[in-house]
Amino acid sequence: MNDGSMILPRPFYSHVWYKNLGQHIENGLRTGLRKFVFAVDGTEQWVPLDLYKRHYEEVCAGIRAIGTHPVICSTVYIDERLFPGSNAEYIRYNTWMENYANENQIRYIDFYGIFKGLVEKDGWSRYYNCDHFHPNDEGYLVMAKNIAETIRIKG
Repeated sequence: MNDGSMILPRPFYSHVWYKNLGQHIENGLRTGLRKFVFAVDGTEQWVPLDLYKRHYEEVCAGIRAIGTHPVICSTVYIDERLFPGSNAEYIRYNTWMENYANENQIRYIDFYGIFKGLVEKDGWSRYYNCDHFHPNDEGYLVMAKNIAETIRIKG
């Protein structure tokens, strides 16, 4: 089981004692449930890169088979302090996605690079919720504008 998953451990806890206690209890329940699910069906949150590649290629082929043009989007940048090792994994997967897109003339949007640059320039709170993982309204607006521009220019 990959304990470096995105859901666990909780990336932050409240400073209010009763909220903190509840969050620790919730985290313990999630951990227990996750271990149970893994024991029963072997599911992990991280998909090995080889399996990911195979499924991604199948999805893109299926989209193209119906006459639609896919757009591949990288993962977003996340806070390494809260999710140690995740960015290195994201870079591995994003590199493959970008190469696959280029080799197959598929449009690609590098949200990882875009958000990394924005965070370095303006800080986390401008584009992310306080978990430094999920974009906030401004972050989703950045994504929407990039998708719309990619479709408009290259569509």
